Amino acid sequence: MNNPYGQHRLAKLRHKSILRYIWVLLTRFPAFLIWQLSRLIPDELGRRIRKRLGFLFVPFQALLDLSMFWLTTRAWKHLAFASPMIILLAWIFSTLFLANSMSEEDFYKQYRKSMMSALQVGNNKKADFLAGKLLAVRAYQRDEAMLFAAMIAANQMGNIPRRDMLRQRLTTELNSPRTHLWSATALLSDRSRGRSNVPRAIDHIKKAITLSDNAEEIKRMKMQLVNVYYRADRPKAALEILNELGVTDYRMGVLRGSIYLRNNEKLNAREAASKTLESLDTDDVNKEDYLKVNLDALSILSDAGGNLSLIDENLTGLISLMEKKLSLNPDDSELKAIMAQSYLLLGRTLFQKPGNSDHHRTLISFDRALAVAEVMPPQIGQFTLYIGSMPEQRIREALIQGDGVATGHILLGINAWKKGDMNTADFHFRLACAHKPNSLRVLEYAALQYAQKPISGSFKMSLGRDPSWRQAIALLDLAAEIDEVPLGSNLKFQCLVLAEKQRWYEIIVKLEKHIDKISGPYRTEFLQILVRSYSELGDLEKAREYNQILQEQVNAL
Repeated sequence: MNNPYGQHRLAKLRHKSILRYIWVLLTRFPAFLIWQLSRLIPDELGRRIRKRLGFLFVPFQALLDLSMFWLTTRAWKHLAFASPMIILLAWIFSTLFLANSMSEEDFYKQYRKSMMSALQVGNNKKADFLAGKLLAVRAYQRDEAMLFAAMIAANQMGNIPRRDMLRQRLTTELNSPRTHLWSATALLSDRSRGRSNVPRAIDHIKKAITLSDNAEEIKRMKMQLVNVYYRADRPKAALEILNELGVTDYRMGVLRGSIYLRNNEKLNAREAASKTLESLDTDDVNKEDYLKVNLDALSILSDAGGNLSLIDENLTGLISLMEKKLSLNPDDSELKAIMAQSYLLLGRTLFQKPGNSDHHRTLISFDRALAVAEVMPPQIGQFTLYIGSMPEQRIREALIQGDGVATGHILLGINAWKKGDMNTADFHFRLACAHKPNSLRVLEYAALQYAQKPISGSFKMSLGRDPSWRQAIALLDLAAEIDEVPLGSNLKFQCLVLAEKQRWYEIIVKLEKHIDKISGPYRTEFLQILVRSYSELGDLEKAREYNQILQEQVNAL
């Protein structure tokens, strides 16, 4: 047997097409291996094998010669121009082949995978589209994970009918714990309904706890239930669950103290707050929640009638620590918020002390809160009305000495406003605004507090008569005239006051006049309030109209 890779043959091929050369190298390799093996076989036996192999290789040789002839007669340069069409046809036929070879089950599995991936990357439109196809497939009509994902996608896209249908199926037919929990969160997030959604939210959380078999998950849901009970003014129910959990961490100490206080158990509240303060390690002052927990515990202690001197001492030390931290990081918004609340609490504590020696410090503390706050703490309205009973003589003495100027004028203005002397009120508010431009934000919270029922206990406001929502609205209007308060902020507080008195028609008149001028989060809130207002008045058509606008707004954001 001659070597099929003989040099004389390869030399001839080099003068021909490169493609032929490569083709021969590839096709002759098996023959080369056979030749190498034949050298190891005795001559007589080798001749017999070659005779038979020669007979067997006749068809292969014919095919090889035909292939070589075909290759050498092709116009390869012309064929290159057709390559894009060949590639396209290959892709089409391969796609059709794969599609036909894929079972229906595999096909929908790919749909499901694509839907989940789209939802994870925030492509809600694609996820909602694919969900629509999967929901028609019987095999996926009880797929809890897929149905939950489809519900989320529908909610994000404003597809309310599909969302509600899926939520109903998941909660009633499949008993999905996470759907019950999601429903509770959605109900609690709907500010347009006020507290009317709270009982339904509680029912959903209880159902989720019953259905879940994960211990850690159950614990988290029970803690959520504690917070909901607390917000719903059901402190006994909250305390019962908290005691059942047996949580002893210092964050829970604050919550426990707040619940005791809400239940008017002041002795227990003071004990819980004191234990929380004792448990705080001064070596951990750099911990993220150290300052907040410390402040909350001191606030509970103050509300529960704790030792005022001790509170004063602790607050002074806490503020000193925060001032050092703020000097190192002047742009820390969270630290500024806690610091403003600490100054307010210090001012209230000083005002509560017997005697009149600390009134100047009270005004100074409030002024410092105004200076440091980027966003005004809600408590400032309540505290301002509380210290409003300070004798005007003391306020004027402080003003003469240059102490607490903005707060002093705010207090004098509020006193004049409560007497109906709007000109004097306007005068003092303008002076306060000139001294600290953000000081009139106090009036928004004060108006809201004034419109609500008086606070009982140690925080009783000395207003002399029942709060008047009409006067509260007048105060907000006056504030808007003085410092041109942003329209959204002023309207928000006016709506809150009117909602407190269920003046739905007046809310509609105010909001519809300005709704087209409002954008961003305020617009979303006002649309929610309009939906609720029309619903309360029984005009369901208008409520649906504004709900549609609301969904478009949410999707846009």
